[in-house]
Amino acid sequence: MTKQISVFSENKPGKLAQITKILKDNDINIRAMKLSSSGDFGVVKFLVDKPDECYVKLKEKGISVYKRDIVAIILKDEPGGLFDIADKLAKNNINIEDAYAYVIEDKKIAVLIIETNNTEKLKQALDENKIDYYKDPSFYEK
Repeated sequence: MTKQISVFSENKPGKLAQITKILKDNDINIRAMKLSSSGDFGVVKFLVDKPDECYVKLKEKGISVYKRDIVAIILKDEPGGLFDIADKLAKNNINIEDAYAYVIEDKKIAVLIIETNNTEKLKQALDENKIDYYKDPSFYEK
């Protein structure tokens, strides 16, 4: 389990550059990112190598930021990989509030980042179903 940084921002040119410059200036490396917008505002979600420091630095610059626990599930990078996870989570009555994924081709795996309202229940279901997930932030370096 690790932390995800969410930034709430106006949806206009230059905002992402402003946010990522703060990360660059503080030697914070982005490992994954998701950007969603709805009209005049948007949310940028980051996995970074130093989430606690990232949160503080963005807050110091007056950026509207939120830090949340997420779970990074390891999937097989093959057809049906996401179905296997989604089916097991549904059978355990776990709702996925938001998710995004990326592939690590040389390891032939995908990493599914999940947000849910009950992270402990999610981890318990993953353990019971023998679904592998990163137990600490070390996956940033893998």
